[in-house]
Amino acid sequence: MRKLIVLLGLVLIPLTGFAAERMVLGELFTSTTCGPCVSGNSILDGILAQKDDYLAVIRIHMNWPSPGNDPWYSYIAATNNSRRYLYNISSIPALVVDGISKPPRANWGTTIDSRHETTTPVAMNLYRTFIPAEAYLEGEVQGEGEVTIVLTNEEFLSLSFYLFGALVANDQEYTGTNGDPEHDQVLIAMLPKPSDDIGLNGTEVTLKGNSTMTLTVTYDTYDVINLPPTYEGTPVDAEDCELVFWCQKPQSDGLEVLQAAKVDITSHVDFELSNPVVIPPDEKLDAGEQAGVNITISNNSDEPLSDVTVFLEIADEDITVLQGKATAETVEAGATFTVEDQLLIEAGEDYDGSSFEMSFWAGAGNGSLAPEFAQTYEPGIEENGSSYPFSVDVPTIVTDRGFINLSSPGFLDAEVTLYDAAGCKVSHVYSGKLSSGVNRLPLEARDLTEGVYFIKVLCGGYNKVSKLLVLH
Repeated sequence: MRKLIVLLGLVLIPLTGFAAERMVLGELFTSTTCGPCVSGNSILDGILAQKDDYLAVIRIHMNWPSPGNDPWYSYIAATNNSRRYLYNISSIPALVVDGISKPPRANWGTTIDSRHETTTPVAMNLYRTFIPAEAYLEGEVQGEGEVTIVLTNEEFLSLSFYLFGALVANDQEYTGTNGDPEHDQVLIAMLPKPSDDIGLNGTEVTLKGNSTMTLTVTYDTYDVINLPPTYEGTPVDAEDCELVFWCQKPQSDGLEVLQAAKVDITSHVDFELSNPVVIPPDEKLDAGEQAGVNITISNNSDEPLSDVTVFLEIADEDITVLQGKATAETVEAGATFTVEDQLLIEAGEDYDGSSFEMSFWAGAGNGSLAPEFAQTYEPGIEENGSSYPFSVDVPTIVTDRGFINLSSPGFLDAEVTLYDAAGCKVSHVYSGKLSSGVNRLPLEARDLTEGVYFIKVLCGGYNKVSKLLVLH
């Protein structure tokens, strides 16, 4: 397992600076042997229920008062103590808000609201994968994955801070001497694991003005907690876990948390990217020209997707990504949506018209990740009177959903239509401009009756008709 945070890329975005919405970090120091901590936990539970959209919580367990046998303190004592000593915590319950405020319990809610309304130059999004393993015990889900952190500096000046990550668990059942039977947002580990110097002390980050940085961290949920009085090993269930990350200034600069983010581990919506289309001013991209890039998002689930962000990366030194981030507010369940007029590239003065590879990836607001999608841009054919041949690959049998692969040598307008066996038009599959190379067009068939259908492609002055069979 990787123990280092790995820098994936840096994309400069030439935008005017503006403030991002702040998610507040609340670190509650508590214990299962502390009587007053019962009401402290209850107060924070109520606050979180009202402010879940802009509050991330971590509960850090201590080993006092007597008997001091808090199981979550014992599990990661060094980690818990490192946060305690950072803030000089001497009594509990104690809530630290965004690293800089320790208000009395009566003011926890108002302090959190005040911090939420305080502007911040840093935006942060989390996208994660999760691969379940065999259950440690029946009914428990454990596994591992990666979390992708996207940091954006919305201001002109560079920022320096430390990035921290944590694995927290909810719905943890154990009754200590204070009688509290259930515990939420319990700190299980700092990330990356094991909690070595990087996990405990964070990773130093310098984020240039008006730029976006992408990082990735591995994690797992193979933790087993020994709960008194039997001290029988109890596995942490991934379905109860969250990942929390935050950007924090160093102790020498006041410890202010600039931004926080959180994401559930197991909630996932299946979606994918397809059919990128490069749209140059003319039929092909020439040196010194800019071109838009469109991309299609397909929601393969029965749940709507919200706040989808698509990222474009090109490694070719002759191609510059001017705008590498695009957004779609909503993609309905089972639907497709084409993002247009947002992604922008530019060919350098030395660009010779050769092919280059475009890489796309996307994340949704609930933390779901789409598989990375790559396609090679092939230069279009020069206008010399020749025709534009193309090829169509239509699946023979489609159940609920399939793809039509339409290969084009240039930037051609295409019309793809679905007809039934009687020759009646059923739907438009695609209408627009194709990119050079293979264009992958989604075909929705879940609402079609079983039987024979025909796909008609009109492209470059040519017609092609292909037959397919729909079976459910």
